[in-house]
Amino acid sequence: MASPVSAYPPEDDPMQGAAEEEEEEGEGDIVGPGEPDDSSEEEEEDADEERRIREGFIVDEDEDDEDDEEERKRRKRRKKHHRRRREEEEDLEEDDLDLLEENTGGTFKKSRLKRLVRRGASESPPTASSSRRRAVVESSDEDLDDDPLPKVQDIQQIWDDQRDEFDDDADGDIDDFIEYDDEEEGGMPMDERAREERRKERRRQQQEFRRKSRGAHPELAGIDANAWAEIHDVFGDGHEYDWALVADEEAEYEQETQKDMTLQNVFEPSEIREHLLTEDDNLIRARDTPERMQLTTSSLSEAASISLHQTIIAEDLNKDGARWVTLRLSPEKQKEFFSANGAYQHLQGELVMAVTFALRAMFVEEYEVPFIWTHRRDYISHFDVNDTRSPRLELLSLPELWRIYALGQKYRSLVERRNALSASYRRLGVTDTYYTDEIFPAIDSVELVADTSEWLLMKYKDKKENVAAFRFHDDDEAEVEKKHKMPSRISAYELAKKSIVSRLADGFGIASHEVVLNFVNETRLHYVDNQNLDPLIYAEQFADPDPAKALAPEELLRRARMIIATELGKDPLLRDHMRQLFKKNAVVSVSPTERGRAKIDEQHVYYPFKYLYNKPIENVLGSSQFLYILKAEQELLVTVSIYLPPDIKANFERRLIDAFSSDLLRESTKAWNEERSRVVQEVMEQHLVPAAVKWTREFLREEEEDYVANRCGDQLRKRIDVSPYYNPQNSPMKLGDTPSVLAVSWGKGDPQKDAICVVFMDDGGHMREWIKIDNLVDTETRDEFIDIIRQRKRDVIIVGGFTTATAKLSQRVKEIVSGHFSYDPNSTFGDSFDIPVIYVPDELACIYHHSPQSKVEFSSLPPNARYCVGLARYAQSPLNEYAAVGSDITALSFNDDNQHLVPKDKLLVALEQALVDIVNKVGVDIN
Repeated sequence: MASPVSAYPPEDDPMQGAAEEEEEEGEGDIVGPGEPDDSSEEEEEDADEERRIREGFIVDEDEDDEDDEEERKRRKRRKKHHRRRREEEEDLEEDDLDLLEENTGGTFKKSRLKRLVRRGASESPPTASSSRRRAVVESSDEDLDDDPLPKVQDIQQIWDDQRDEFDDDADGDIDDFIEYDDEEEGGMPMDERAREERRKERRRQQQEFRRKSRGAHPELAGIDANAWAEIHDVFGDGHEYDWALVADEEAEYEQETQKDMTLQNVFEPSEIREHLLTEDDNLIRARDTPERMQLTTSSLSEAASISLHQTIIAEDLNKDGARWVTLRLSPEKQKEFFSANGAYQHLQGELVMAVTFALRAMFVEEYEVPFIWTHRRDYISHFDVNDTRSPRLELLSLPELWRIYALGQKYRSLVERRNALSASYRRLGVTDTYYTDEIFPAIDSVELVADTSEWLLMKYKDKKENVAAFRFHDDDEAEVEKKHKMPSRISAYELAKKSIVSRLADGFGIASHEVVLNFVNETRLHYVDNQNLDPLIYAEQFADPDPAKALAPEELLRRARMIIATELGKDPLLRDHMRQLFKKNAVVSVSPTERGRAKIDEQHVYYPFKYLYNKPIENVLGSSQFLYILKAEQELLVTVSIYLPPDIKANFERRLIDAFSSDLLRESTKAWNEERSRVVQEVMEQHLVPAAVKWTREFLREEEEDYVANRCGDQLRKRIDVSPYYNPQNSPMKLGDTPSVLAVSWGKGDPQKDAICVVFMDDGGHMREWIKIDNLVDTETRDEFIDIIRQRKRDVIIVGGFTTATAKLSQRVKEIVSGHFSYDPNSTFGDSFDIPVIYVPDELACIYHHSPQSKVEFSSLPPNARYCVGLARYAQSPLNEYAAVGSDITALSFNDDNQHLVPKDKLLVALEQALVDIVNKVGVDIN
């Protein structure tokens, strides 16, 4: 008798798979092998047959252990690999069959599992050769609960597959849950979405069936408990290796979903920056421009950012750029070329031409400063064609070229801001002759651009739809926490401007921009339209008719003065004039606080300016004193005051009053002039002076930071503009050769703790040998030191250490090299060597021997030996060692007193310029 058809899905146990197969089988009758198919004659099922079938029904009670939601997620992740894996796992392995035969005593035939098809009923009895009749249940998706499978008692029938006798009739296919091949509907292949929908429907029907049959027991399935336990002993529960399948599925899923992998998904940001693989680095490589010219900061900085400025055009440089840069080059150039008694006043034109060429070479042709200084120096020099014997006059020096480059960057930013301001003005759609004829042509600084944008915002706020139109890319302020506050002055101005008070302000007889033009030109271009009434009487005309809402004439006049004062205080030309006045004539005073009086004594670093009084701003420049003043103010030890001398301030105020007042000799005119004087005082105290003081503080801070940074750069130039060790008297070296070095150090020089480390570095910069000895007194250790001196070809011996005990070590080394003791010149204890023993600066070696780079290069060496490596490398090339430090170069001290007052980025720019200058001066050995 043939055994019932069975199959089990992946990840389930074999018996469970058999149960599910019988659950999922399609409709069919009892069919014997070889019987013809007759679908027209179907048997009626009586009550006994139904009872018999229900008793033999097999139910899976373990399948529903996993959560439905988790099952859906897993199947969704495996949808692209589901069919392939199921096809591979449908067939039983040969080893499984052998194990089953060994444990059950039966024989099994492995055949490919096929889908069940409906067969017609047959009245023919089972064949005589069958020991048991084959039972196939005819069912449908609607009556799965009503038509259970017949009872099967033999465990062998689970695997006995004789379905080859059936034919896969397409018209008789049922919606099974075994095979997930590409089904066809209507003769057309189904797409992936349709197949997925069919699978979901099948799973839903399967889960519904399991819920209905959850209460059944395995013994009702025709398999006794012993057979069930035996199968579990052989095959387990089918879930032992689920973890491996899930891991593979997750790996495959991650590979599919992460096709567009980037470096940011794999490496840490620090590693990407270290290997120059950031997006900014890719942009820099794509542009045919020197890297340093594409950065806004130093290339040594760890947070260097790419410049987004547009390329400046030659017309802008030729028209305004050269003049703008030349006037800001240096006070010395102003005195020599532009003063009445200047030594080179007759060469003003040549200087402007030299600056124009330098700007064009830097920002149009994109040449760096060292290239211009080395290969284009004739264009920035003056030759007297009438006297060929006269020496060449260099119009621009190397530091001045760097200054031109910095000023060119500022001018480029100014041009961009000015263009953005023009675009904003055009978007307003207004015509303002004061802006086009007076303000815009005078814009020559970023401060004027900011003032003009603020002035336009105030004047045409009603016409402007978007306030952000006047914001620039670096003017954005950090958002602060919103809090309740009183209306600002601009808000008060807007309220007053929209009220009837604005008509009272017009009664002052002259517009604010006309007052400014009278002041700037120092002549009366516009006259005042005088009122016949006194100010208070005139103001009463604008009072509210309602007594409850009416304001006093004095209050109305105060608001009118506020309108005019705000318009004058926001005027760009008037603000710029006040800034220039502060730049030339301001004075600085310092007074100590209560805390400062007690803390700042005669030995304190702040004592020189504890009671500073009225120091002119021109004397403050050229030093670092103001940086210390700002630091002391930050520590709440002093208060700083910047102001104009009284006579200069009074002169400015008088000129502004004259530009605003009327000359008529009438009582009403006198009263109106008094009101105008009050307006001028309000403009000075609330607008012009506070803004100028704030600007002056920043101007002094930036100038002195640049001064200190440049001094540090000059100090670095002195340290690196040094050749490698060279001593032609005591060695066969030639100028430019790299010496071989023997470096010796015992660290702190403690005999109980510190051994003597000796490192030999050949002329190629490679460490060839190192030894560690206890002392140079014992004969054995001294001979070991002499052996390395004798065996290695060395040009110089470098001695270094961290304490004054280093001098003692140097003395012992010199005794060994000379062959006799220093206290007894006649004593000898060995051969003498004609080798110089010297010291070298060890600041770089101190940084190197604890750096991560040294631990990577010489991981097996102790710190003192790595310190010796740093000493030897410095003797071979000071320039290379300073350049190799990178951003850590700011840890070195170039100006002990002032260096800490300069921001690191600004200091790195100055130090990098020094490195670039010397590298281009001495060249690079590319081999």
